[in-house]
Amino acid sequence: MTNTDARVRSNLVRLSLQYYVAGRFAALNRLHGVAPVVLHHALEYILKAALARTHTLAQLKRKHGHDLESLWQAAVQEISTLKTPVRDRTIADLNKFEDLRYPDKLITQGASVTIGIRSGQDPVVSGSQPSSGPNYRFNLEDADELWAAVFQKVANAPAFLQHLPPAARTALDAENHHSIASQ
Repeated sequence: MTNTDARVRSNLVRLSLQYYVAGRFAALNRLHGVAPVVLHHALEYILKAALARTHTLAQLKRKHGHDLESLWQAAVQEISTLKTPVRDRTIADLNKFEDLRYPDKLITQGASVTIGIRSGQDPVVSGSQPSSGPNYRFNLEDADELWAAVFQKVANAPAFLQHLPPAARTALDAENHHSIASQ
């Protein structure tokens, strides 16, 4: 890996961590319109960091764009230990939120967004027009587990956590059984 590759990976991990903290905060505070989109970004960046050893940013953009399922398939080909059925489902669930990156569909069709905080718990539902439009759902604990698993493969937690402000650290750790801070 060249210094340029290391710099790209480091920046992708840093940005992913920031999106992840913001997405967790949004999910825990029932900001359902933005939480899954921000967590989608977090997973997109951490998967791109995992792939940056063997792909340039231009290659990642051209081949995968914002498609989490495509990025995930490439990542598990390189790091096969990442693949589990729960992680596959989590990727599929969050990938659907790409539709909400731009507000067109949400404004014209409405949507129902369901966020489960803990695996096995009843999720919380919200939406702009819950009775119409598509239904989107994801589980935060499953997203936590997935993000942490990929992060552990590509980054040194202390190096990234040392510059995290206290409030961000609180959002990272709140109700998180898979926090990288405790590893």
